[in-house]
Amino acid sequence: MRMQAIDSSAISAVGYEDHVLRVTYRNGRTYDYFDVPKEEFDAFMAAESHGEYLNKVIKPKYEWREVQSNLLEFPGAHGALPVRGEG
Repeated sequence: MRMQAIDSSAISAVGYEDHVLRVTYRNGRTYDYFDVPKEEFDAFMAAESHGEYLNKVIKPKYEWREVQSNLLEFPGAHGALPVRGEG
């Protein structure tokens, strides 16, 4: 997934592909948010505060999973952490 840097105090980069929103935080941890519609991603990118939008809209609404750093280096690898959030 292609990642792009964004101007945010909490988030360093984001990517979006096949309804998966990937967020890398400034602390280096990366999370995937699943079944995010393109319109929701567009609203997130247009938000005045990306962190606030993520916390108030994305996190409560979409399932997520932390992506292990070795999976970012080898995208075909298996072993991602379990999906969390509402089901």
